[in-house]
Amino acid sequence: VEDFPKDEVSLHCFPGGYGGLSMVENGIVNFCYLAHYKHFQHYKSIEAFHENIIKGNPHLKDFFDRASPIFDHPLSIAQISFSKKEKVENHLLVCGDSAGLIHPLCGNGMAMAIHGAQIASKSLLKFLADDSYDRSQMEEEYSKAWKRYFGKRMFFGRKIQSVITNPLLINGLFSLIPNSETILSKIIRQTHGKPILV
Repeated sequence: VEDFPKDEVSLHCFPGGYGGLSMVENGIVNFCYLAHYKHFQHYKSIEAFHENIIKGNPHLKDFFDRASPIFDHPLSIAQISFSKKEKVENHLLVCGDSAGLIHPLCGNGMAMAIHGAQIASKSLLKFLADDSYDRSQMEEEYSKAWKRYFGKRMFFGRKIQSVITNPLLINGLFSLIPNSETILSKIIRQTHGKPILV
C-alpha cells in the first residue's frame, strides 16, 4: 500500500484481539496481530479467521483490499502465555520472555530483556565476588529487582490488554486516547519504564 504513512503505527481491534500496521524496510507494510485462542478456534485456518474476523474491522478491510501479500502463507506462533512467571527456576536466574512476556501493545520487550540480563549479571557478579553473599541471597535479590523494575509495567500491560480486547470498552477508550496527551503520556510512562543508565 503506497500511501501508508512512514512514521505511523496504527492499532486496530477486532473480536478477541488487536493488531498493528506499520511500515518497515523497503516500503513494506507489516501487519502483526494477537488473537485469543477461544475466538480463533472456531475457524479452520488463519485465512478463514482473517476473512471472517479481521476484515470485520472496516479499516483493516480497506487496507487488505488494497494490499498485496509478499508471503505465500502468514507467519504465526501459537500458545504464548502472558501469565506471571517465577524469576528463578531450579536455581537458574531467568530473564527475557522466560521471566515474563509483556503484551506487544506496550512495546519495549527487547529492551526489557536486555535490562533483565543486566540485573541478572549484576547479581551474579556480586555472588561470584563476595563469599558472604550466598546463592539464596542472589536469587532473592534478583527476583526483587526484576519485580521492582518490571512488575508495574507487566501489571499495566495486563490491564490494558483486558480493556483493548473488550468490545464494550474499546470504542470509548479509542475516542479518548488520541485526543488526550495526558492519558497517552501516562500509558506510555506506565508501560515503558525509564532509560537504563550504564
